[in-house]
Amino acid sequence: MAGALDNAKDSLPKIRDAERESDFGYVFAVSGPVVVAEQMNGSAMYELVRVGHEELVGEVIRIDGDKATIQVYEETSGLTVGDPVLKTGKPLSVELGPGLMSNIYDGIQRPLRAIREISNSIYIPRGISTPALDKNIKWDFDPLNFKVGDHITGGDIYGKVFENSLLNDHSIMLPPKALGTITNIAEKGSYSLEDIILETEFEGQKSKHTMLQLWPVRSPRPVTEKLAANFPLLTGQRVLDALFPCVQGGTTAIPGAFGCGKTVISQSLSKYSNSDIIIYVGCGERGNEMAEVLMDFPELSINVDGRQESIMKRTTLVANTSNMPVAAREASIYTGITLSEYFRDQGKNVAMMADSTSRWAEALREISGRLAEMPADSGYPAYLGARLASFYERAGKVTCLGNPKRDGSVTVVGAVSPPGGDFSDPVTSATLGIVQVFWGLDKKLAQRKHFPSVNWSLSYSKYLKVLEPYYESTEPDFISIRDKTKEILQKEEDLSEIVQLVGKTNWLLKNMIGFYNAATHAVEVTNNEITWAKIRDSMGDLMYKLSSMKFEDPAESEEVLRERYQQLHIEIQESDYWDKLRPFRQILPSKLHEDLLQYYCKRGKISQTDTLILSLRKIGIQSNIIKFKHISLITKWIDRKEGRETNLENSWSAPATWTVSQRSRTSSFGSFSRSNTYEVGPYQSTPDSFIFSLGDGKDLLNAKISRIIQDNMSVAVFSSPRHGPCFGQTDLRMNDNFNEAETCTCQCYDYESEITENHNFSVEEYEVFQVINKDIPESSNQASTSQMLPRPELTNYPTAW
Repeated sequence: MAGALDNAKDSLPKIRDAERESDFGYVFAVSGPVVVAEQMNGSAMYELVRVGHEELVGEVIRIDGDKATIQVYEETSGLTVGDPVLKTGKPLSVELGPGLMSNIYDGIQRPLRAIREISNSIYIPRGISTPALDKNIKWDFDPLNFKVGDHITGGDIYGKVFENSLLNDHSIMLPPKALGTITNIAEKGSYSLEDIILETEFEGQKSKHTMLQLWPVRSPRPVTEKLAANFPLLTGQRVLDALFPCVQGGTTAIPGAFGCGKTVISQSLSKYSNSDIIIYVGCGERGNEMAEVLMDFPELSINVDGRQESIMKRTTLVANTSNMPVAAREASIYTGITLSEYFRDQGKNVAMMADSTSRWAEALREISGRLAEMPADSGYPAYLGARLASFYERAGKVTCLGNPKRDGSVTVVGAVSPPGGDFSDPVTSATLGIVQVFWGLDKKLAQRKHFPSVNWSLSYSKYLKVLEPYYESTEPDFISIRDKTKEILQKEEDLSEIVQLVGKTNWLLKNMIGFYNAATHAVEVTNNEITWAKIRDSMGDLMYKLSSMKFEDPAESEEVLRERYQQLHIEIQESDYWDKLRPFRQILPSKLHEDLLQYYCKRGKISQTDTLILSLRKIGIQSNIIKFKHISLITKWIDRKEGRETNLENSWSAPATWTVSQRSRTSSFGSFSRSNTYEVGPYQSTPDSFIFSLGDGKDLLNAKISRIIQDNMSVAVFSSPRHGPCFGQTDLRMNDNFNEAETCTCQCYDYESEITENHNFSVEEYEVFQVINKDIPESSNQASTSQMLPRPELTNYPTAW
């Protein structure tokens, strides 16, 4: 049996020397940012490689036999099959040490300021390799209570460095995986990042340490213990701190459509939160947003021990904007969280802003598509949720590794950009299943310029119970006040639906348009004597009522609000509001003045009391109301004084009505004359004249009308140049000196009944109307008695209408 096994081993092919591991592989295929390389024996997952002659930065993401799939973090144009691929033998790592603050890096921690100085270009040259931290700067190292012979383990702080006035205690720690006995420690002084400041020995193996550490971005830094976060992250935004608080060491998602203010909130947290360190990662967002951060942050300051300090001294920016390679977006997120963990291990409270994780997920989707992986919802890879969870779980409050004992925290605030604001988007759904705080942004609030546009109905925080002890110790009544506030906001949400049912907007527009129409009418009828400025000055009370409509309490019933809006609409249309503007207001009610004329222009039309008003509204006779600004002009027309000189058209050929208002404003009187008449001497007689009383105009059923006596056909309507218009001889008479006396007499000698008990009264104003109707034939001055229109019978004709 053993012999057979030996024979089988002998028959297997041997690894030739040419096939042994080499530092180089070769490009086999290129597909956008994905490169397949062959002869990659010995490569490891997530190993850093250099692709092509320009040594583009890449990372191994799949191994299949001797072929390795590499995602390249730079533009791959120009790569050809057969180009070399250099294996570095180490994972994609970041440099950690003094000098991180105030810096801006790309997604793989290349310093953008240094690259610009080297290349003298605003673009990043392909294949450029620049140290993340400046090795030439000398840092003042201050050793702590360690001496030669002491045992030291990973995470122990053995020195401090003054980085800037805000971070004056940058801790120098032993790398987490190192340990041993100190054989040499540097004295206090100035050292560069490459200078050896500590030497240790463990089991005969000596190690040398500098202030610089390298750490793989995809590996979480180890901690002693994870703790329950119990201290609030104060953002400086009241709605967030009061209603939906986050904790130092918590996770928060900010989903919102384009223009809702996600970036503004992220930047506000960076500017004003109570964090010690800020790591701001711009992942796939617009370049102008990072430029805005670079311009704004140096000008902003915080007060520390009575002095103003720039917040850039506590901030590190990782910028991988939308015009940079897609693959680097994934690395930028891991770069940012690794930097955050480094400062957390020093006992700092770090806030990391990821703007936005949706762009990172889109990068995963593109790479997954290049790899021909089975797509899940919306084309995202099936492992999207797992990748998001592995990122967010690196947040939290911890007991740091090493001595002295200290606690630190990393708070992750991830902005999410669901397409069209759809919160059912896979990225949003997966994120909400992970994070503990949800600040949902509302497009409608943003359109109303309500910022921060946090929807208080959708948003929530799961840290309320955790923070209760903190609130009880600081402000005992805060919890009850917050609960009451939420109750009020919820009630407001319910009432907003009632407001929509009431149709508040409809009534607002209706009343405003009604006011506009009435004001426009006042301007037109006075030949622009009344201007909009006069209306605005004179109608302040009415305009105040209009502007106050939006403050109506929606808690009241729909009927109450509707009645209130309708009453205001009536007030706008009523003449009292326009008395001060219109010198000769319309006496007849606005709804009926034309209908009244149209009704009596219809030959032979007699209606019962209960149907009169309805009938008026159904008659479709066209009318034209002529209004005069000056009483003298009206008098000239009615008295026929200089009538022809004033060139007043249709004064004899069209029906006319005029109205008189008493000075006491308790009653209005009027008369009507048909134009189908014939002249008798100086008189113009008519069979269809009538006089009427409208009372105060509020109750039209109490109005009275009196027809001319049928046999009295010779009574004048427009009678005498000397005595003015006499309707029924002296029944309703205005004297020649009306303009001076302003009086009127009503005796009702030649009419069927009296319309008023007060026969003599002072006149406040009067107005003349003319009605033009094609259906009514025009009369001729030579018309005879036989040409008169037949007079309708007066059977059952009511005196009240």
